[in-house]
Amino acid sequence: MYLLSIKRVTALLVCLVACFSIARVSLLVVPKTSDLGDDISLWIGGGDVPSIKASQNPAPRMHDEWRIQSKYWTSDGGLGPIATQNWWTSVAASSKSLRKIFRQTMHQNSKPREWYEQSKANQNLAKSFSGGLYGERNRVMNHLIQTVSKARRIFEFAGNGGFLPRQAFLSSPELDNVVEHWVHSEFSRPVLQYASFLFSNAASTIHFDPRSPPSSSDLDNWFEQRNGTSSKLPLKVRIPDSNKHNNGSSTLVEVVQIDMSDMQVLKSSINFAYFDLVATISFEHFGQDLEMISTLFQPGTWFLFGVAAFPNRQHFRYFSNEQEIRDRYSPVLDIHTIKGLVRRKETNPQKFVVLGKVRENLSQRLHE
Repeated sequence: MYLLSIKRVTALLVCLVACFSIARVSLLVVPKTSDLGDDISLWIGGGDVPSIKASQNPAPRMHDEWRIQSKYWTSDGGLGPIATQNWWTSVAASSKSLRKIFRQTMHQNSKPREWYEQSKANQNLAKSFSGGLYGERNRVMNHLIQTVSKARRIFEFAGNGGFLPRQAFLSSPELDNVVEHWVHSEFSRPVLQYASFLFSNAASTIHFDPRSPPSSSDLDNWFEQRNGTSSKLPLKVRIPDSNKHNNGSSTLVEVVQIDMSDMQVLKSSINFAYFDLVATISFEHFGQDLEMISTLFQPGTWFLFGVAAFPNRQHFRYFSNEQEIRDRYSPVLDIHTIKGLVRRKETNPQKFVVLGKVRENLSQRLHE
């Protein structure tokens, strides 16, 4: 009788635990960040887990047609984390702890994401990434954009602070007279807020007095002094053309949080056919590089990207020379230009900038 009572109590407890788990999943109660431990920052780049409810954005207007109305867009206009639905499916099918489930469903580039998030904890981004070799890379990339006929709409991902479009407005009057719309995206919210700060304060960060240009330290100090960490996201702002002979035209700049780690979600949420050119400054941070090009980008779209020429723990790959780049990307791109960037007092390139056009019949070529 005693053993029978123990079995009944055990069965009752199991039933109660099961009912509680099912109820929690069915109600889609998003757990607080504190409930998930430190792993949450690796998954979404900081902040709380957003709801997967349908977007609250209004119907598409002029320049909004690049957004496909999808349940993955969050109420604040972002697309991160984009695997939230898959995560809840895992919870419903498993009795493992939330922490273990997050580890189990991590995307393959979780370690580079962890390093990236931790390394950008301080906000001295301009001092670290706007000058030197990085500044030269941005100048080369903007020069190559000018060589693309009718590159009016640009989608940039993993932008790391917004220094590529800022450089375009600073030194390429021919470019900002052509570009109508520049979408700058990033998965890390703190880094994205730096870009929002830059374009929200264009009068001092872009259209400054050329006789006293701000230094990178000035930008970082302004970011801190003006409470840049509370910069508006997403941001939509018009930047007047820098050419003094312009006709009053401007470029629409959008700063939005987008996680590029799930191809299917991105394909159903972003109309990549809207863009003439896709750009990213550091493509070595993405494990599924060939799949991204072949799955997301439309044939005929220009793709401009930077890659590393040195090993590092946050790089999935690096290239020693131009031929290695051609060997990897020629199946998916008609490569137009490759430029090596050499650091001062060194002889070998530390980075490469690549411009190519997405090929036709990619599925057939990738299986040849």
